[in-house]
Amino acid sequence: MKMMDLREWPPSHFSGSRGRGDTLPTHADQVTIGEIVNVLENCVRFGCGYGNNTVACSFFLTDPDTAKKVESILREHKGKNLLSIRDVEIPSD
Repeated sequence: MKMMDLREWPPSHFSGSRGRGDTLPTHADQVTIGEIVNVLENCVRFGCGYGNNTVACSFFLTDPDTAKKVESILREHKGKNLLSIRDVEIPSD
C-alpha cells in the first residue's frame, strides 16, 4: 500500500496562529514536511513549511500502527513537498 492509498490521503487539517492577512494552506501541495510534533493514538501532528511561516498539520489515520508507520515516512522525507510522498510504500509488517 502506498501513502496515496490511505483513505485519509492527502492530509488537509492545517492550523496555526495567523496575523493580519496571513492565510493557511488549503492543500498538501502547498507545504513542505517539517518536524514531527507528536503521535497520539491515530493522529500524527507535524509542522509544515508554508511560505515564510510554519503551520501545524494533523494527519488522522485509521489506527495507531498505521500512524507510527506514517510518522516514520514523514521523518524520512523532511523538507520535501508533502504531496510528493504519495507514491511512498507503507511497510506491511
